[in-house]
Amino acid sequence: MAACTICCSVAGKSPLGKVTVSLNDGSIVDGYCEDMFKHERASIKVSPLPDGKKSVKYRASDIRELLYEIPDDTIVEHWYPIPYYHTQTLMMKKVRQCGTVTLWTACIGLNEPVGPQGMRWTERVRNCISFGPDMADNTAWDFSHIIYGRCKQLPEYGDFIKNYKESHQEVNDWTEVEPLMNMCKAYTDFIRQD
Repeated sequence: MAACTICCSVAGKSPLGKVTVSLNDGSIVDGYCEDMFKHERASIKVSPLPDGKKSVKYRASDIRELLYEIPDDTIVEHWYPIPYYHTQTLMMKKVRQCGTVTLWTACIGLNEPVGPQGMRWTERVRNCISFGPDMADNTAWDFSHIIYGRCKQLPEYGDFIKNYKESHQEVNDWTEVEPLMNMCKAYTDFIRQD
């Protein structure tokens, strides 16, 4: 029984994906790493070998861009270091942009968000929004901070969100992408008109 358990766990191990890491000092590192969602976001481990041995850890703050090729697929994901609202720099995957507002997918340490009906997602993933490099140094916040106006580094954000929601009472769910992105874009337009 123990032998079967060991064989099954080895057979079930995910293959490593190819990565190209561009560092801030201009150097390029090619290698392999695990599925990006399985890494802690403050750093990644890259191996020169497909078996994952002799890996080297790189801090997110030292990386300019990371290209991750999903194993057995043609998709290449683009990951970037983004300051997260609690002062940690994390690797995040850019997924959508609306004007100067960017929606990111991020892995936030050990904080697993609770999924529908109390089920937990397998990846530690949470959606984040950034307002670009000219607002709070490209810092990203999770949806909870964005929706409830708790981004203290953004000027007049809390008051703006309160007023915006009052004038858009037809919106039932602010976690939906379209109304959320529209609200964020309206905020950036509001700031830039001053």
